[in-house]
Amino acid sequence: MGLVHLDCPACGGALSLSEGERIVACLYCRGRSLVDVPGAVPRHVVQPTVDGAAAERMARASLRRADVEQTARGARFESVGLCYVPFYEATAFRLGTVFVRDRVKPPAPLGEGEEGGPELDRWLQDPGKEREDTRVVEQDVLRIGAACELPELGVQRIRLADQRRGGTTVLLQPFDPVSIHKRAVVFAPTTPAERFLRETTWRVQSQNDATRYVETRLKLLYYPVWQIRYRYRGRPFGLAVDGVTGELLRGTAPQAQALAAGAAAAGAGLSALGLGRWLRGVLGWRAEGPTVLFLVVAGAALLWLAWHWYAQAGEVELVSG
Repeated sequence: MGLVHLDCPACGGALSLSEGERIVACLYCRGRSLVDVPGAVPRHVVQPTVDGAAAERMARASLRRADVEQTARGARFESVGLCYVPFYEATAFRLGTVFVRDRVKPPAPLGEGEEGGPELDRWLQDPGKEREDTRVVEQDVLRIGAACELPELGVQRIRLADQRRGGTTVLLQPFDPVSIHKRAVVFAPTTPAERFLRETTWRVQSQNDATRYVETRLKLLYYPVWQIRYRYRGRPFGLAVDGVTGELLRGTAPQAQALAAGAAAAGAGLSALGLGRWLRGVLGWRAEGPTVLFLVVAGAALLWLAWHWYAQAGEVELVSG
């Protein structure tokens, strides 16, 4: 849905409605009209508050971790680009009645001493009286979820639902397909809108539940993410920074080989020391059992840790704490 051209119902003048807008004012008679396009999903863009320079600073800071190769901290970034990830936002209002059946009983006796004991026992054995009631349900429903899977951008760590519920102010702009594709990479949704809306309003059918969902609406929100790419010794690496909060969503970096080598050396040394003490005990020399066991276990743990680092092909995954 790009730019929709309509005629004013009052004077017949031409109206221009940008995507995501539902109320338009006529330039001729100043009349205001509510526009509803059947079957269309309004699209909006979440305004980024973090620019490219701030995203680079965050990426540089994430490379200063101890488990990142020291010479890679000054790697030159090949590209710093803005991406927009689609999210569905479904809203509805659950309205109706629910038939409930529960049991009620008087408050528990709080007397002390021998007199309170029998009364408390009788209260515990009393099942109470059954009560039936019809409750009116008026519930606002809000569900936000990613419209596509992009694990390389850390989409699962984006807290858009918390931001829309009031934790952080999120500014929305109308979706302009021409301008947004010029300045950023826009990912298309892969999850059908009908399925997301159906999952939002799904509930277990029950004879006691006479509620229904009204005023069901669906929006498509495009969330900004800064994607940074760089190379180290010919190998590609990437970082993704949240365009609203500035947090690191996900990243990869070359692993510090010195840590893996040091862990392997320490593990081999501790294991050799423990095995040496064990051999001395076998040959008749005195050996302390708990000390031998501790040395062997500690050495094996360090060897496993070093092997795990090497098995990752020298790559470490970075996320915000």
